[in-house]
Amino acid sequence: MKAKIFPFFLLILFLLQPAVAFGNTGSSNPFGFLFPNYAGIGGSFVREDFQKEISFDDTGGLNLKLGFEFYQVLILELDFDYFPQFEGKGTVLEGSQISNQKEERDILNFMAVLKFPLALSHPLIRPSLLFGMGAFYSITDFQKNVGSASVSKNDGETGLSLKFGGSLEITFSDHIVIGGEGAFIQLIGGNSKTEDKIKFFLITFWVAYRF
Repeated sequence: MKAKIFPFFLLILFLLQPAVAFGNTGSSNPFGFLFPNYAGIGGSFVREDFQKEISFDDTGGLNLKLGFEFYQVLILELDFDYFPQFEGKGTVLEGSQISNQKEERDILNFMAVLKFPLALSHPLIRPSLLFGMGAFYSITDFQKNVGSASVSKNDGETGLSLKFGGSLEITFSDHIVIGGEGAFIQLIGGNSKTEDKIKFFLITFWVAYRF
C-alpha cells in the first residue's frame, strides 16, 4: 500500500515547492499577498471514530502547511495530511456464517483551512478558530475469510473532507513559530460510499518558518 500512495505524496511536495520558493522573495515580491507568509511541518495523533462493524486502531500522521495572512484578521492555510495504516479487524455475522475481516486504510487529505484569530492582548500568542474544506484520497486493503473461502480486494476512493477545530500559535522569533491544534475531520462520499461513516479526531503539533 505504501508503494501505491507514495507517488501522490511526492506530487503534493512538488506542487507546494514553487509557492515556498516565491514566499522566500519576501517584500521584494510585488505580488506578495499571493504567496505564503509561512510554511510548517508537524505530526498528528489521530483517534478514529469510523463507526464500522470492525474495530480500528488509532494512528499517527504527517502534516505540511502553507499559511497566508490577511491583515492579521484572517489566515488561509493550505494543509496536506497523510494518515497511514488505520488497521481494523474483527468478526462479523453474515447470515449464519462468521466472517473474519481485516482492513488497512491509508488516507491523503488536502484542504484549504480558514483560521479566525481571537482577540488577545499578548502579541506573541494567537488562538484561532478554524474551518476547512478539501478532498481526500483513500486506499484500502480488505481481506475477508468465511469458512474455507477467502476474499481480498484493494480499493481507491476520493471524496470531500470537512474540518472543524481550534489552534494556538506561539511566536518565538521573527522567523520561528510553533503551534498546536485540535480538530474533527469528516470524510464525505467516496466511490463506494463507505466513507460516509468515517470520521476522526486529531491533535497536531507543528513548527513553522515565517518568511
